Amino acid sequence: MNSTKTKRLQLGRLERKIENDRDDGALIYITHVDENKEPMNFKVQGTTATSGYWSKGLRIRPITWLLIYQRIDVNLGDVWIGEHDSTSETSTGQYVFHLSNVESPFKSADL
Repeated sequence: MNSTKTKRLQLGRLERKIENDRDDGALIYITHVDENKEPMNFKVQGTTATSGYWSKGLRIRPITWLLIYQRIDVNLGDVWIGEHDSTSETSTGQYVFHLSNVESPFKSADL
């Protein structure tokens, strides 16, 4: 995954964002990885990203940011955060989420 140009996410900033802007965000939990353990459903290019082909859209409430979590080991995962730019629907009825200002992952316990 190309994350060399992304900003590094600081844990304190993430904690503040979750505490202060909880109602404006949503969690995407990555479960499928390729043979190199790279997420199959999340692609980062510089500071933009797409997370796509989900069966459900984010239509419950307006979303301004997304937190992406991928488990990499027992109780350990990678976390990215980015601004939610848009959601598009594919011809098969699945959804693709487009993000900007993506910050590179840090390791985090599941908690």
